[in-house]
This record gives sequence, C-alpha cells and structure tokens, in this order.
Amino acid sequence: MLILLTGLPGTGKSSLANALASVMHADVLNRDTIRDAIFPAHDLDYSSAQNELASQVTYRVAEYILGRDPQRVLILDGRPFSRRVQVEEVVSLARRAGHPLQVIHCWAPDAVVEQRLEADLQNAKNLAAGRTSEKYWRIKDAFEPLEMQHLSLNTEESVEQLVNQVLAYLASHHAR
Repeated sequence: MLILLTGLPGTGKSSLANALASVMHADVLNRDTIRDAIFPAHDLDYSSAQNELASQVTYRVAEYILGRDPQRVLILDGRPFSRRVQVEEVVSLARRAGHPLQVIHCWAPDAVVEQRLEADLQNAKNLAAGRTSEKYWRIKDAFEPLEMQHLSLNTEESVEQLVNQVLAYLASHHAR
C-alpha cells in the first residue's frame, strides 16, 4: 500500500507520517530528507528545481521498493502535493507498482499553522528552507483541491487521535 500525505507546510504531515509508520510497520519516504541526503550541504538551496529532483528520486525509490514487495506499506511525505499533476504522478506510480493508493489531506486552522511555523523557525534548517508564513500563504493561494477520494484530517487533534482516524479509514476501504 502507498499512503500519500498532502497538505500545506506546518500542517503536521511529518508528525503523522512518523506515528503511522510506527503503528503500521511502514516506512516513510520523506522528500525533504532525501533531498538533504542526495545534495552536499554546501549545495542545498531548497529551490523548486532541487525539490523537484528530490521528488523524482523519492518516486523512483518508492516504485523500486513497492515493486519488490507486494506487502510493503510506504508513506510519502515532505511535499505539499498542492498541484493535481503532482498527485497524478503518485497515482501513476501506485498503478505501475500494483499497489493501492490512499490519500490523506492534513490541514489545520491558519492561526495554528502560523504558530507552528513560527516555532519551527528556531530550527536553522527550517529557516534555510523558507518554512515561513509567507510560504504557507503562497502555497495555500495556489493549492488545487483534491479531486479523488481522500481522508481530510484537522491536525489540531492529538497524533494518537489522528492515527486512529487514519487506521479506521484504511480499514473501511479494505486497503490493508
């Protein structure tokens, strides 16, 4: 199974991904972690081109892993998937690999996200990556609605509650 987490920066995708991975014995492929691993530190610029290359590497790794193990559960994280074309790339990946795809959209009220982003800026890496309120609003303004079945989660709830909602959703869709 392939689980795609979508949502704006600061909406809790990574926290949910890691919690789900632990409970589901799944692996997280985080585009940001992969980007940071494939580029030497002095070459990291967090540009759109660099992020896109890291996304493509992430998809290739996912396809490789899923193609080798029909029982594998992977969680894709680290990108907002704010454009339909980005989501369609993952739909195509899941089809090629022969794995079901489940989409989870994470969101939170703007004020909550802005507080999270402000707190995250204490981390120099987040500052370098530009994880700011301005970036949040820029992506939000251009975010294209998901036109496929998905679970929408308000991430103000506890991670435990969110995990339970995801597990119930997956069980109800016989995805496991």
